[in-house]
Amino acid sequence: PRQACLEVLWCSAWAFGAIPGQFAAGAWACGFCLHLRGWKERAFLALVSLTVVALFFVFSGILDVLGLWSEDSVLGFAAFAAFVVATSALAFAVFQMLNSRR
Repeated sequence: PRQACLEVLWCSAWAFGAIPGQFAAGAWACGFCLHLRGWKERAFLALVSLTVVALFFVFSGILDVLGLWSEDSVLGFAAFAAFVVATSALAFAVFQMLNSRR
């Protein structure tokens, strides 16, 4: 049962925190430079894409560490769950902020 809970937390962290967080960060960054044209626009989009890929590796590393820690410790399991809640709330807050600008 503990391994099943860890799998649910892992998938939830990606589905509700990491992936929406990456999209929110990309959308937030793209909102700054809508006036760019030509090579500047392509360079900026490449930079945003690299940032999203970097966030993927950061989230992946954090989730790997939390996953290993939670296999041996109840505190690690709680930290994993707190990370899922925190990243989900952060992604939600960023999307709300982006929608309020419209």
